[in-house]
Amino acid sequence: MTRSHSSPQTASALTIAALVLSLPPACAHDAARVTVHRPAAPLSFVAVVDVELPEEPRPGEAARQTLALLDDLWEHSAWPCVASDQFHFLETPSLDFIHATDLVAIAARLGHAPKSFGVLRPRLSVREARGQAVVTGGARVARGHDYEGFADATVELFAADGRPIAAATATVKIDPFAPRPDNDDAPWLRQALQQATAALLAACSGCVRDVRRPSFELYANPAWVLRHRDAGRPPFAPRPGADPLAAEHETWRLFSFLRPRLSLDDSRRLARLGPAVCVGDQPPAPLAAGDCVLTVDAVPVALPHQLGSIAAATSASTVSLTVAGPGGATRPVDLPRALLLPAR
Repeated sequence: MTRSHSSPQTASALTIAALVLSLPPACAHDAARVTVHRPAAPLSFVAVVDVELPEEPRPGEAARQTLALLDDLWEHSAWPCVASDQFHFLETPSLDFIHATDLVAIAARLGHAPKSFGVLRPRLSVREARGQAVVTGGARVARGHDYEGFADATVELFAADGRPIAAATATVKIDPFAPRPDNDDAPWLRQALQQATAALLAACSGCVRDVRRPSFELYANPAWVLRHRDAGRPPFAPRPGADPLAAEHETWRLFSFLRPRLSLDDSRRLARLGPAVCVGDQPPAPLAAGDCVLTVDAVPVALPHQLGSIAAATSASTVSLTVAGPGGATRPVDLPRALLLPAR
């Protein structure tokens, strides 16, 4: 029988004190997981709930992720959508959207059957684990640190009565050492939400009745994300005691997440303007580059989705806009309805 012997130093070197934290199994960048139960008939429109994010890495993160999601829905689908500032929960939020919200009344106002809408619920979460190992050997002590993290995004589509129609979940592994853009401290959140949204749209084609879209660029004024932060104060006024320059820079960072080429001057202008729908560089006349639409037929607008739904509710050949130009001055504009609802 052979015995093995270890010197005291070797035995000491093998003395390890470790703290191990484990994560639930997950694979980074796997294809999103999708389930679909198609409705008997396409939904007439989709109400988009604000993104749920239990722990925000910075103030306003959930709001800007919500607007980024609405931008993606505008850019990559023809779904008619209403945002959370256009409908209300009448009681404790539940999946019985017929009775828990005023969406039945909104459906009637838009000319749809009362229970023909759906609700999109997006959720984001982060799972993190940190570990430390201490290895001693003689007079030496070595410490090792480990980190593992994942961002999970789930986007669920429900019928008016709460029945699940579709759900997509995407997971992105967090690389804490990867370069980050100046305007995003946690890019993995956006990546995960984009992946889940794209998977849901691809799998649920035909779940929602498509609508006609303008051929020119429209985007929501990113000041939309400030609506909750500024509740109870004059719209978009500096916070009491805040350093004006620091506040302007933070607002620019917040806005440039959604409009990466935005200048500081444009950020100032859009913050003063408040909710609006702005046009791109080559809009049709009588609109001009830098214009932002404040109202359509006297109805305030904040999202591109609203323009088509208002235009669809009238049989007139033109719609009346209130437009703010780059210099801030407002003017009335009569826009041909066909520009907002082009022929298929």
